[in-house]
Amino acid sequence: MSIQPSLDQAGFGPAFIAKLYAEAVERWKENYEGLAKTMTEPSPALERKTAAEAMPYAELQSIGSRFFRNIVEAEIELCRFYEKRWSQYLELPDTIASCKSPADLAQVQTEFCSRLTADYAAEGSKFLAFLSRFVVPATEIMKAK
Repeated sequence: MSIQPSLDQAGFGPAFIAKLYAEAVERWKENYEGLAKTMTEPSPALERKTAAEAMPYAELQSIGSRFFRNIVEAEIELCRFYEKRWSQYLELPDTIASCKSPADLAQVQTEFCSRLTADYAAEGSKFLAFLSRFVVPATEIMKAK
């Protein structure tokens, strides 16, 4: 005979566990229904806004939407840039291995570094042009308030 009482003797039998589970499911349903109700009913604070009050928010939302869309496009372009640069990095050891003299090596390194700086300068100017498209409209909307 065991010294510790069994789960049934301690009050934790299958019926008790099933009851706890059923109560937890009911509480979850009540919470879910309350949440669903608040999601479908409009907020009274939002209903009181007039069209004039909502206008700056609509403009900001439009600018934000365009901004995030362009951010994704800029990230895609940045990934393409890095892919191109990394392929050039990976080609460098083969090019260096084919050098026949120190002068060839110096020429390869000079060309690589000049291509690297030109690529980064071009990509940096693209990114600054991208940012400048959004600085002016955002500041104009903030001044209008």
